[in-house]
Amino acid sequence: MNRTALRGTFPDLRVDANRDGIVDLSGKSDERLEDSQLALFLPNLDDDAKRCGPGEDLYSDALFGNDYDPKVDRRLLTCNDAQDDIVNGSRDEQDLARIHALPLPDVVDRATVVVSGAPAGAVRLFIRQGGQLRAFNPATEKVPVQALRNGLELLLEGRDIIRDNSWDGSVRVSLYLPSGAGDSVRLRVAPLLLQHTLQHSQRVLLSPYKLLSREQFEELYKDIPEYLYEDYVSDLQFFNMGYGEFRDTLNAARRSARVKPGLKELNTNTDRWTQDIFEPAYASVPGADGKPQVMRILIRSAQLWRVGGRAVFSLRGPDVGVVQQFSTDLPATVDQSLNSLGNLDAVPAHTAHGVHYPNGRILLGSGE
Repeated sequence: MNRTALRGTFPDLRVDANRDGIVDLSGKSDERLEDSQLALFLPNLDDDAKRCGPGEDLYSDALFGNDYDPKVDRRLLTCNDAQDDIVNGSRDEQDLARIHALPLPDVVDRATVVVSGAPAGAVRLFIRQGGQLRAFNPATEKVPVQALRNGLELLLEGRDIIRDNSWDGSVRVSLYLPSGAGDSVRLRVAPLLLQHTLQHSQRVLLSPYKLLSREQFEELYKDIPEYLYEDYVSDLQFFNMGYGEFRDTLNAARRSARVKPGLKELNTNTDRWTQDIFEPAYASVPGADGKPQVMRILIRSAQLWRVGGRAVFSLRGPDVGVVQQFSTDLPATVDQSLNSLGNLDAVPAHTAHGVHYPNGRILLGSGE
């Protein structure tokens, strides 16, 4: 099909098919071929407007995993930029993938948009009208004639990561005129990659040395009346011997690595194992300025009882999101210690035994 000859009479959708960060509306660089790669879009899980504070007390329902309420964990997850149907400022707009249609100056009727290939709720569309962006529901509305004449602009928002093999991350967006003429584009959600040790460190985190208050202690150990608060304080001081030296050494390593922000303490309740509660990852797409548009995604460990993991939500903000996935009905006999994310790491790109791994490999510890 000669797409150039059909311009202005036949829908011509464009996305960033060549992944240079720009949707080409005048040339052919973003015309799709059968073997072309798919344009990418981000899982928009950050909080660009900083409206998702975790609350005054992450742990009001739990003391070191006792009597925790899973509803709190679900509530913490349900605030990010993909959870509402507005674009939260210009920074949020940069996290959306553009879909353009070349102008159809002679069109006289509204057009239909069809989204297919993705699970329900996995993506959302926005439309630009009169210079403003608003949510567009293709199931209940059609594209206005004036938008078609001016050149339709849609923005695609990813609302989740790929979680299992039931979805490969791709989505098809199609535009159809009443005549039946149409065009389609396909996009894919950017893959989630784990951070590895050759990447530059930007922040160093640790859990502070923390004592339970007497009130918290008495509630936690109410069934062991012979265990006194003074004994607990003495025990904790013993277990935390060397903490000051550890902190000083870690801070010296931070300075040596030229990480400018100081050590950041996470309020992990009484959980001291910072590396176990989450794993840093990221997704990225090409940016219009030649720099990648990066979304950091913090993966919380799959340990619902580990309430200290809620601290990861205090890190959510612009270009930083959080994901979690739990099983709430595991038998008590199941050992979940292998789900501690200190048990998982990534090695950078390398070649081993004649096989090249351009994105590195994930290492996961196992039992016997």
